Amino acid sequence: MERSSIVVLKESIQLNSQIPEIGKTFTSFDEAYNYYKHYAQGVGFNIRKGNIRRLKDGTIRKRYIFCSREGFREENLKNDVRYRRRETRVGCNARVGFTVEDDQWIISDFIPEHNHELVQEDQRYMLRISREISDAHAFTIDKMDEAGIRPVDAYSYMAKEVGGEQYLGFLPKDCSNFLQYKRNNILEAGDAQLLIDYFKALQVGDPSFFLFCTS
Repeated sequence: MERSSIVVLKESIQLNSQIPEIGKTFTSFDEAYNYYKHYAQGVGFNIRKGNIRRLKDGTIRKRYIFCSREGFREENLKNDVRYRRRETRVGCNARVGFTVEDDQWIISDFIPEHNHELVQEDQRYMLRISREISDAHAFTIDKMDEAGIRPVDAYSYMAKEVGGEQYLGFLPKDCSNFLQYKRNNILEAGDAQLLIDYFKALQVGDPSFFLFCTS
């Protein structure tokens, strides 16, 4: 007999992931979001913030958080070469809904079943919602970059320091994204001196790098 396409939650849920219960309350959306995020990390799926329903006066009445594989990619994007990536959205209905009453966020809707396989326990550290670069690691990445060390080598060094990449909390591409974000901020801030200092650091690591400045 073929296994049902619906993944049975009880086969995958871990003891440290409390199943959301209708009626449970939170004092803010951030608190509610972090609660469901922790649940998703334990079960093995990514999440994304969903649509908001408001009252006539603009007050939030209801908000959803979906499995990241909810819905389907828009048809016009499927044919666009810029968006030819692996299809990840498969119409999964797993979600949690919160109703707001008297400044309390109350679980009023919860669908636990997924229509796709969940991430295995030994791979869950790679989930997007599980990845975060700490201030200490950000400092290390920054300094190693200034010394001309490649992000992938900086990552390998930090992974060895903590006993394995599964204990690091992020992936090699997160190192590169962090540095790219930093460089974009330098450009957006319009701080010419910071930009010059950055290029000079590149020149130290690569003497063939040419820097020409005019006043």
